[in-house]
Amino acid sequence: MATLSEVREQADAALSAGDHSKALSLTLLMQRHFPRDYQTLELLGKLHLEGRRLRESRDLFGQVLGIDPENVLARAALAMIAEEEGDLEEALEQFGRAFDVNPGNHAIAAEIARLHSQLKHSKPAEPGSSMHATARRFMMENRYENAVPWLQEALRQAPVRTDVAVGLVRALWLDRRPVEAGDVAGEILAEHRDCLPALAVSAVAALSHGDSEAVALLARTSELDPGNAVAKELFAKAGMVFPELDERLEIPDAELQEAMISAVDAPPDNGFARTSPTNPTASEAEAVEASGADSAQPHEAPPDVDQSAGHMVAAARHAAVGEIELALAEYRAALNLDPSIAHAVGSAALALLEAVPGNVHAHWLAGDTMAMEGQFRRAVEQYLSVLKAAGETRSLDPNTVHLQE
Repeated sequence: MATLSEVREQADAALSAGDHSKALSLTLLMQRHFPRDYQTLELLGKLHLEGRRLRESRDLFGQVLGIDPENVLARAALAMIAEEEGDLEEALEQFGRAFDVNPGNHAIAAEIARLHSQLKHSKPAEPGSSMHATARRFMMENRYENAVPWLQEALRQAPVRTDVAVGLVRALWLDRRPVEAGDVAGEILAEHRDCLPALAVSAVAALSHGDSEAVALLARTSELDPGNAVAKELFAKAGMVFPELDERLEIPDAELQEAMISAVDAPPDNGFARTSPTNPTASEAEAVEASGADSAQPHEAPPDVDQSAGHMVAAARHAAVGEIELALAEYRAALNLDPSIAHAVGSAALALLEAVPGNVHAHWLAGDTMAMEGQFRRAVEQYLSVLKAAGETRSLDPNTVHLQE
């Protein structure tokens, strides 16, 4: 059995090496088992960014920031996407917020200076001169008591800034003020229920009071952060022992092998074509893990294959949030464009059936893929399940998600 971290390392290495088919295959495998893992969403966002699917990349990095508002990579990626779309002011805003969380990052500072120059700002503010950045510098020096008032004032002036609020939670927590930290965390969760640091602090507080809510909170942190690295760090800093949880972080070897075979059999660059961004300093952003985009020459995949991969990614995203019918429609569209992915689509359909047993469209899709692979007995079993679920013999259109009389 391979662990989630081992598969993630392989996917990261594949992305760095330009093997997008392998990176995509492994990422979708991780998402199938851990659909809400923010690091998998981050990796998928990188893949989309490399393929210049800006809307999908923006959506994914937005989800990452909803879970981890301090994520510098996601913030810098949003800046790059904004610049690609011609919105330099938005790009400057996003790079500025990334720098506030990580002041002193020279690569991001260079991006900010470049954008100020392009926008012809005569006297731009010095990067890192904000109250938020000042507070973060105090935190880097372990001067948490000094950081707190700066963060409180920054949050008063910009109450919607979740990254500032999370910084305040951390500063209060590390300054040994758990009650205040818990109060701010609760306020964050009222608006952003998946904010991982706030969930972790609330879980520690609940556990210390013997509150049964701690179990539910830790279940949510486990979904967003398999292995609970964030929560464990906060428990350790509070001098508390992290409770024993039944955490399954393995991915079956058979599925890993299938993913690797699928990637090898795929046409070149099946997932995302590597293209050169218009931003001339993309390599600097990559140095701070802002983007996987580089200056290599474009290597475009055949249009149908490229579109098929896009449908696969969209399907996985829908499945991750429980939009089963939309996921099935996307898987069907991917299969119609590229029949060679029948095995991967079939595996996805069977995985969906575990979540929604008896779904006629999932059975139908699984049956079609099995028939395409010559597994006719198994295909018939799936088709019989369709008829059983429908209640009577019906004429089914495999290209739709609706039963027809």
